[in-house]
Amino acid sequence: MIPIAADGRDFEFHKKGAEYTPKDSINFKLHKICTKKDPKAPVVLNNTHDEEKLYNNSNVYSGDLEYISQDGQQTYRPIHDDILIAKMRPG
Repeated sequence: MIPIAADGRDFEFHKKGAEYTPKDSINFKLHKICTKKDPKAPVVLNNTHDEEKLYNNSNVYSGDLEYISQDGQQTYRPIHDDILIAKMRPG
């Protein structure tokens, strides 16, 4: 769970089966691709010690979430930018 800087009183409960609206949802986009820094190097699956040396975007953090603006909503963001969401490898 990633805490979002939002006041719950500004929202309504989502009704099952209904379309999501700015009154009952906050939308984010997340797009990251993990690549090798050296294309000729082999993929190392279990070595997390050197992941920053071997890969680009190997860790995905809450700060990587991009808010998608909806009608009438203010801008929302995660409270902490350093929450690890996923660890990735190329492919």
